[in-house]
Amino acid sequence: MQRLFALVIAVVSVMAIVLTTQSWANGYQLGIDVSWNGLGTRTGGTDVPADPTEAVSVTPLGIWVVVACVIALLVAVVMVFPKLCGLAVPLRWIGGLVMLAAAAVPLVILVRPITFLSMFDHMGGDQAAHYRGLMRESVLQPSTLYSLAVVLLLGVATCVAAALVARRPS
Repeated sequence: MQRLFALVIAVVSVMAIVLTTQSWANGYQLGIDVSWNGLGTRTGGTDVPADPTEAVSVTPLGIWVVVACVIALLVAVVMVFPKLCGLAVPLRWIGGLVMLAAAAVPLVILVRPITFLSMFDHMGGDQAAHYRGLMRESVLQPSTLYSLAVVLLLGVATCVAAALVARRPS
């Protein structure tokens, strides 16, 4: 049973990493031919400055998702080896916790887009309120972010289930 849990954790982790490399935001509806993935990598936008410190940059929050997924992958690897069974018990809980923290990343971005779209953080007052709505409606890619959150929560559930099954006496 633990090997099945390990396989699911590994698959979910890889899926989350792939979703992190997909577009989290794009400026097409704003007339800017550019998009950004969760790692802050920009695609398109030849007319936009290449320097990420300039006006159109994002905060690469996806790196936290990748770190959590790498930890979960390590947990999955440890779970496969019977000799590491003692080490795997607490690691299952740790894997669940880091994936839960990673699941918060896309949800926070959906609630407060400016945490990811740092290019708008210099605006204040009415201008910021106007752009906040615009960011949520036109710039963010909610399908990618919701999918990522769901995949990560699936990973949390699998880690917790694996930990609970491992604690149960044989």
